[in-house]
Amino acid sequence: MKALQSIVVAGLAATIVGLTIPGYAGPPSEQVENQTSSEERAEAPSAAPQETPEPPAIAPGTVINKSNWTKYKQFFSDGEIGLWEGKWFWKMPDDLQINVGPTNVYPLPEPFVELSERYSDQTQLVKLPNGRWQLKNYVAGMPFALPREPNMGLKILTNVYHRIQPHLTAGFRDSGTPNSVCNMDRFNDVVCWRFDYDIRQMAYNWEPGVARVEQDSGGAWLGTYVDIVQPEQYRYIADLILWWQDNLRLEDHYLFVFALRRSLRLSDASHCMPIFTFADLFYDDI
Repeated sequence: MKALQSIVVAGLAATIVGLTIPGYAGPPSEQVENQTSSEERAEAPSAAPQETPEPPAIAPGTVINKSNWTKYKQFFSDGEIGLWEGKWFWKMPDDLQINVGPTNVYPLPEPFVELSERYSDQTQLVKLPNGRWQLKNYVAGMPFALPREPNMGLKILTNVYHRIQPHLTAGFRDSGTPNSVCNMDRFNDVVCWRFDYDIRQMAYNWEPGVARVEQDSGGAWLGTYVDIVQPEQYRYIADLILWWQDNLRLEDHYLFVFALRRSLRLSDASHCMPIFTFADLFYDDI
């Protein structure tokens, strides 16, 4: 189990991406992707590309700032390097300091790991005649605990889509936990907004004491609800998205517009629009 925890943690850390992937498309291959045979498992390591050696770790206690960040450039992503270089509107503040601490390893919860080990052998990706991939027999935990070829990338993508998350994440005004975000655009216009939110996983639940599939899920596996509190001109606008257990079904997206006193059902193209039009965050970013 400890070995699986380490592999799971490393796989998630290396592949964190956006959430919404309503249907899977992939290269032509076998009709059903599941666990490989013993012969394929034996050949898999020799077929894998050689891993690039990791750079030496930064010593705990190191302070990284604008005067020395280039010494640690290999540890930063392209986006972070651009922020350090100041090539865009957004940039690192002149007085920014990064205080490096010791490495901490946080294993995945044992119930999640146990469910991954129990059910991952039966999870399948079935290729349909139209080229899409249908997820079958997924119960809980990580769909593919030890993803292997063929189509290992597709299996990792499925793991990221069904990554670990709690049954319920919520924040409301009466509990003192609403979310607050400020956006600044290229014209230096600033909009700060606060919203209540409720993110509920209705199927594939892994937490003890929570139903694997909620009785009233209606076929959905995840729902997100956001209600704008500020600014005043956007107050009472609410957004609801439902993701379905049938991964081939596009999510249902509803927007309540207070000025119209009714809800609008949005098209799938809403993936590409900013959240509530005034944010620089897009739906595909969450």
